[in-house]
Amino acid sequence: MTTYSAFAKFYDEAMGDMSWKIDFLKQLLKEDVPGAKSVLELACGTGTMLKGLSSDYSVAGADLSPEMVELAKKKLPDADIHVGDMTSYDFGKTFDIVLCVYDSINHLMGWEQWQALFANVDKHLAAGGVFIFDFNTIERLKWLTDNPPFGRELGDDYMFMKIWDRNGNFEWDIRVFEKQSDGYFILHKDPVQEVSFPVGQVTDEAAKHFSIEKVIDAKGLEQSNPNWRPFVVCRKK
Repeated sequence: MTTYSAFAKFYDEAMGDMSWKIDFLKQLLKEDVPGAKSVLELACGTGTMLKGLSSDYSVAGADLSPEMVELAKKKLPDADIHVGDMTSYDFGKTFDIVLCVYDSINHLMGWEQWQALFANVDKHLAAGGVFIFDFNTIERLKWLTDNPPFGRELGDDYMFMKIWDRNGNFEWDIRVFEKQSDGYFILHKDPVQEVSFPVGQVTDEAAKHFSIEKVIDAKGLEQSNPNWRPFVVCRKK
C-alpha cells in the first residue's frame, strides 16, 4: 500500500476544501445511524474527516502512514489515532460507525486485502452499527488515465499529477516541487497505487459480513457518472 511518506505534508493543501465531503458523510450518518456516538475511520489520513465529525461523535482512526497520523494527531490530540494497517489493526473495542471513505479501499492492491478489510470492520462494528465505504470503480480509474497531466499551485510549491494504467494496477504519479529559500525547488515523488474490482464482486463480498442497506450514486460529489463512485451503506447483521 501507498505510505504517503513524501506527499503527507502537502496532502491537505492539495485536497483543498473538504467541507462538502464532510457534509455528505454527516447527512448519511444522520439518516442511517441517528443515535450513534462513536466513529472509527480506517485509512484516516491527516484526520480531516474525523475532525469534521468530532463535534458530534467520539472519533478514532488508523492509517498506515506515520506522517499522516502525525498530522491527524495535531488536529485531534485527544483522539484514539494509531499507525496501523486497515486490514488488521485491532482497537480492542467496537464502534457504532466504521468508515473507509473517499477511495481509501482502492489502495489495497489485492483481493485478499479487500476481504481482510471487511472482516476487520466486522470485528470492530457494534451490533446494529453501520459501515460506510466507497471506491473508485474500474470505469472511473480507466477514465482518469485518459486525462492529460494535471498541475496546480500549492502556495509557493507546484504539484503535477498523471494517472497510468499498469495492466489493471492504476498509478497516480504525483510530483511536488517544493520551493526553497534560495529559489530552487526540491522534487518529492510519491506514486499512489490503486486497484479496483467489479461492483458486484465487491458488494457480494461485503454482504458476507453485513446487510447492505443501499448503494448510493455519488452524483453531485464529483463527476456525475453513476458508475464511477458508489457509496455502500452496510449494517452489522
